[in-house]
Amino acid sequence: MKLWLFLGKLAFWISWPLLYIYLGWGERTRVLVVADDHVLMVRTWLGPGRWILPGGGLHHKEAPAVGALRELREETGVALDQIQLQAVGLHTAHDTGIKFQYHGFVARLPQRPLIKKQLLEIAEVAWVPVDQVLADNPVQSVRHLVALWKDRA
Repeated sequence: MKLWLFLGKLAFWISWPLLYIYLGWGERTRVLVVADDHVLMVRTWLGPGRWILPGGGLHHKEAPAVGALRELREETGVALDQIQLQAVGLHTAHDTGIKFQYHGFVARLPQRPLIKKQLLEIAEVAWVPVDQVLADNPVQSVRHLVALWKDRA
């Protein structure tokens, strides 16, 4: 696992100029899933090694909620219905020097569902206590969506 994450970090920094261009085009999604005061987090193998929220790029002409649900299911195995998502708007993030727009969504669940990580893109999936997410996570999109959720709770 450590070697895989190291290789992902190395590949991320080598490909950073291309990622800067790629992620700057189009819109992305992020989904904050909260259950039992825990947040569902993922760590991709290609990246700086930080925990982020499930989500990703939208397919051509794909509705943001549909793309968010697709990405959530692909990355974590958690399948939700669109009615379980609350849209919290289109936001701009500046993470690792890369600026991108994302549609934010929140889903509050009565209990933590089982998770199954995607094998190729995702290195780790975990339920992280909300307080730990706020204290330990430097990723702007994560902090922003958790703050929005807490304000509305």
